[in-house]
Amino acid sequence: MATTFDDDAARASACDDGVRAFDAMAPLRGVVARDGDVGSGARTYTYTFRGVVGPAIARDDDETRLECVPFSMASPFVDPSSSDARDAPLVMVMHPSYSSAAAMEPTLELYAARLRCFVASFDAPHHGARGGGEDARDVKRRATTAYAKALMDCYARDDATRYGGRPYIVDGAVDCLRVCRAMRQKFGVRRVGLTGVSLGGMMATMAAARWSNAWTSSADVDVRMDWTVVACAPIIGFSDFRWALMREESWRARIMSLPSEMRDVVFENGERPTRSETFEFWTRALSGVVARDVDDDDDDDEGARDGADNLLRILQNGIDFLAVQGDEDARNPMRGVEAALARCARLSRARGSNSSTITIASQRNVGHEVTDAMHDVVQKFLADRIHQRDAVANTHAFEPASLNRATWRVLAFDAKPHAT
Repeated sequence: MATTFDDDAARASACDDGVRAFDAMAPLRGVVARDGDVGSGARTYTYTFRGVVGPAIARDDDETRLECVPFSMASPFVDPSSSDARDAPLVMVMHPSYSSAAAMEPTLELYAARLRCFVASFDAPHHGARGGGEDARDVKRRATTAYAKALMDCYARDDATRYGGRPYIVDGAVDCLRVCRAMRQKFGVRRVGLTGVSLGGMMATMAAARWSNAWTSSADVDVRMDWTVVACAPIIGFSDFRWALMREESWRARIMSLPSEMRDVVFENGERPTRSETFEFWTRALSGVVARDVDDDDDDDEGARDGADNLLRILQNGIDFLAVQGDEDARNPMRGVEAALARCARLSRARGSNSSTITIASQRNVGHEVTDAMHDVVQKFLADRIHQRDAVANTHAFEPASLNRATWRVLAFDAKPHAT
């Protein structure tokens, strides 16, 4: 018989598709999907939660609906509410484009077994159950169509002031914070690590930067936190759009990764968009993320929530950051990543008052793809940061700088004060 978590006091709201969703501030209801042996024999238990209540999304007919945010969780504890799970941290693993929380469940189980913590993933906007369902025979087509529509809606809206209907990165970042808050309320989670693959890595970075107040009102989402994000480690998901927009060889790879259905509508020639068309697309689709006035020499681009701006904000939030990249990733070119790190270091030294580290680890001879070695590095990094350790200032059991230089190229900036 499946184990269930329920509470009659839970405040339920009906979503359009009939799925019952539970507000993140109320107890959650979940059902054990399966359990299984992972890796060395460590047992994990996978739970599928029907969702937390997301934003109120305005329709074209001026009506609104509540958006469900379904998520899955893997746990090394047979009962996540038991004393054995007390003080267990949480790692959020966000999925890439055209994927879903369900597709990430094997990864969640591996992370839970190795890190001995809760591990969760949610359906990003217009993905998984939020993008037309999980029919395995048609999931790629459904995801592509939903994602293209989401990007088109975002491009057409060009409005960075309102949460909801901004699916590319921002809404996913805020949904991540919603699920974290839900896990805090239900299971007492206090320490959180964030990671994700490609699009999921972008959302992880944005969530760690916590720009969410720039896109939300207090009526939409309460982002007060009695839990702490201590580490963020995006996988092939950190880039600097600002840098790439200035260089044709860099922005073309990113734009060609988008659904062809969308490119054919937005660009006069979908296969060969011009730089001006590309610039217009990104500054509209990522309004409030990419500055309209892009200047390589300007350290204060108004409106930018991009590359170095995210890194600086993450430093100021006291979060240790590790970006794991492919050294030959055309979508996230290392030259742009290096420029973002250099700019962040320059601004950080000028402004001071930071207490964390930033590391970029690029795996040699690898493009825009995920490797086992990348997951291994991220797991070690997160395990070291999320578990409560002796209060020895500025010391960790695992430092990315110790990676094998034959396999990895490592760049780092340490903003923590050191004794002299």
